[in-house]
Amino acid sequence: MTIASNKNTPRNTYTATGGQTAFTIGFEFFKVEDVKVYRNGSLLTYNASPSSVSQYKITGTASASDDAYEFGAGGTVTLGAGATADDIIVIIRDITLERTSDFPTTGAFDITTLNTQLDTMTSMLSDIKQQSDRSVKLLDTDTVSSTITLPAKATRQDKMLGFDSSGNVETTISSSGLSALSTITSDITTVASISSAVSNVSSISSAVSSVSSNSANINSVAAVSSLITSDFVSDLNTLATTDIINDLNTLATADIVSDLNTLATTDIVNDLNTLATTDIVNDLNTLATADIVSDLNTLATTDIVSDLNQLATTDFVSDLNAIEGIKANVTTVADNVTGVNSFAERYRVGSSDPTSSLDEGDLFYNSTDNAVKFYNGTSWASITAGLTDIVNDGTPQLGGNLDVNGNSIVSASNGNIAITPNGSGKVILDGLSFPTADGTSGQALTTDGGGNVSFTTIQASEITTEGSVFSNYNAITGNVTTTTASTKNAFLFGPITISGSATWTVSGSGTLEIL
Repeated sequence: MTIASNKNTPRNTYTATGGQTAFTIGFEFFKVEDVKVYRNGSLLTYNASPSSVSQYKITGTASASDDAYEFGAGGTVTLGAGATADDIIVIIRDITLERTSDFPTTGAFDITTLNTQLDTMTSMLSDIKQQSDRSVKLLDTDTVSSTITLPAKATRQDKMLGFDSSGNVETTISSSGLSALSTITSDITTVASISSAVSNVSSISSAVSSVSSNSANINSVAAVSSLITSDFVSDLNTLATTDIINDLNTLATADIVSDLNTLATTDIVNDLNTLATTDIVNDLNTLATADIVSDLNTLATTDIVSDLNQLATTDFVSDLNAIEGIKANVTTVADNVTGVNSFAERYRVGSSDPTSSLDEGDLFYNSTDNAVKFYNGTSWASITAGLTDIVNDGTPQLGGNLDVNGNSIVSASNGNIAITPNGSGKVILDGLSFPTADGTSGQALTTDGGGNVSFTTIQASEITTEGSVFSNYNAITGNVTTTTASTKNAFLFGPITISGSATWTVSGSGTLEIL
């Protein structure tokens, strides 16, 4: 086949819709092992019959120029289950770097095999280029002439990676030093509050060093400051020894005098008094280690100082204190972020039912209807808090036997009560199985004695059981009317008596005979 330029970009990225399973492979490949599929950064597994969202199969599309080449025009990745909305699906080609054919040094050889090998090599180069394009590298126009090769393991171990002023790699920042720095954040805050004083001290660091080296002498002078009285002259005579004079000569140099004059300002004296507390001295000693000094130099950039000033405001401090009080809850949420995200995807609130990003099982609170609803795959259905009526349920179903609890089943507005079984089902009342279709006119319901009731025509031609009799009332105690049809005869066995003034009316065109 021919490797087309528009089919040789070995990477496709998709943002899945809810339930999506099929994704197009837009590049050519040679076998399914050449393709890797990732879902949200996790490598999926190839399976000819995938059964979950972590598995996939590949369907090839033949090349128009070579119908025998199964994957010459790309293909389709099909997941074993539907993806979740906004899942990131990445499909890449990653051909194993190997040569799969060898040709004789003389004589004929298979052109098709040669073409396939050349196509494979071209695809390998494209894969490598794609990986290179996504790697950290220098610009073609970068003027850095020295190497950016990482230092040796022993050199870079427990260090932070950075770049020097020339753009070269360096590893001078210690991670352990940063860790130590994190344990003295309150001290750093204190130092930040006197940053101007620290800056002033930094500008006279050499003078402070000189004073520090002569702290004993300075303390001695301070101890006798109250003695500078008339008697002090006598003390000066005592001090006028050669050694003392030599010491004074040492202190009398222009640099020392200048340093003392610099330190003698009101602001510096106040700053030194502030710094002279036990806690500050201890903090300065802690900060004076090589690692901390290096870290402070790193933090002393304009941007970092600006950020620290921003964080040092009352509002930020208050917010940080508030976060500190709920850190356990924050940790719990972080540990369950997948479930939190899942719930956020499943549950929404609004004034009207959503019409997009719908997945079966989604929950929604409709503030207009004041109702919680769930999406059943085709529409939104309301969820009622407890069963108070079944008016809103068009297809209610019982989960167990219906117990009327001493009540009756009645209808409203003269309505009928219909009990209609499905298909071949029967209506069974108190153990009697009733027919599901009407009989003919004049038929009556009879039982077979086995619990089955059916419509039966009553035949009166004869009494077939020996000893059985037919009986009728032999007295009329109130007005009655007997109607006979013209096509039928009726009879009664007498005698018949009529009580009092009751009237017996015989109507119709048939015959009534009293035997």
